[in-house]
Amino acid sequence: MTDRPKLLVSVRNLDEAKAAVAGGADIIDIKEPDNGSLGKADDQVINEIVSDITDRPISAALGELHEKQSVHTPIDYVKIGLTNASCDWCDELANQFQGMKNARAIAVAYADFDRVGAPTVQDVLDWAPVNAAGLLIDTAIKDGRGLFDWIDESDLIRIIEEAHASGLMVGLAGSLEGSDLIKAATLEPDIVAVRGAACSSGDRRSGIDSDRVKAIVRTLDKLLVRREAAT
Repeated sequence: MTDRPKLLVSVRNLDEAKAAVAGGADIIDIKEPDNGSLGKADDQVINEIVSDITDRPISAALGELHEKQSVHTPIDYVKIGLTNASCDWCDELANQFQGMKNARAIAVAYADFDRVGAPTVQDVLDWAPVNAAGLLIDTAIKDGRGLFDWIDESDLIRIIEEAHASGLMVGLAGSLEGSDLIKAATLEPDIVAVRGAACSSGDRRSGIDSDRVKAIVRTLDKLLVRREAAT
């Protein structure tokens, strides 16, 4: 990878979306944190953001597969979680994504899968190449523990390499901030995804702070400079 990972910032309304754009976020992701890790925002919120933010990709979280939610607004990417997944989740997820032909599907693997009855990261990775455009590795439960509390760096490196070899783009999420955010970015995913790190006081339930977004962008840019200097 010659570029730094793109920064995805999850927002819950138009004001937050504007703050994320002002801070330099590369991708705006719409979700409602009060509804869960991949909580779907109201359709009106999605429509407002899509109508106003037209200069960068937009993604939307659509909750968990068993919730059977969809989006009718044209959007770039959609994500669906797999908590309490049935034994037929492979077919069910493929069918749900196929019903949203205007959006590119992102398969979500929860690093803490065993806490929420979700498939393993490897199972989702095996499913994704013929059914999705990308793979996002996230955490299902936001309780202060982050991505690296549930998955080893060496396993992430292998997963990213395997996903890239299959033509998938890869995003890393899961309470990434501080040293964990830097560590995630150095593994060369295509995207690093944040909410709490971009919010006032680092609280994912407060609003997006454009200055905090700018600080994350500066950190990612510095990593790229150091990588280029080392090659």
